[in-house]
Amino acid sequence: MKDNKIHFEHILWCIKNIKDFTIDIKDFNDFKNDIKTIRAVERELETMTQSIKDLWVEVYKVSGKIDWKAIAWMRDILAHHYLVLADSIIWDIIIYKIPELEKEFRRYLKM
Repeated sequence: MKDNKIHFEHILWCIKNIKDFTIDIKDFNDFKNDIKTIRAVERELETMTQSIKDLWVEVYKVSGKIDWKAIAWMRDILAHHYLVLADSIIWDIIIYKIPELEKEFRRYLKM
């Protein structure tokens, strides 16, 4: 795990950025009307999911709590099929998935 520390730190840095970008966003309506925030979050998600994809085999060994295939799929959607990605999906990730990922990757970093 120690060899992958840079990936874990990068993932947590992306999560911090996403939280910072959306700190003043009150609800989905605010989010969907803020194109700069949407694009900034999408970019952070893209690079974060690539780091997760790079770690997939390593972290899958220690946790089955996260849907790793969905994360890999999300990275490919963000990079190649972004026209089909609804803002509501990004919002759902911010609200429900980011806190879960942050908790898991903080735990991994301590290993």
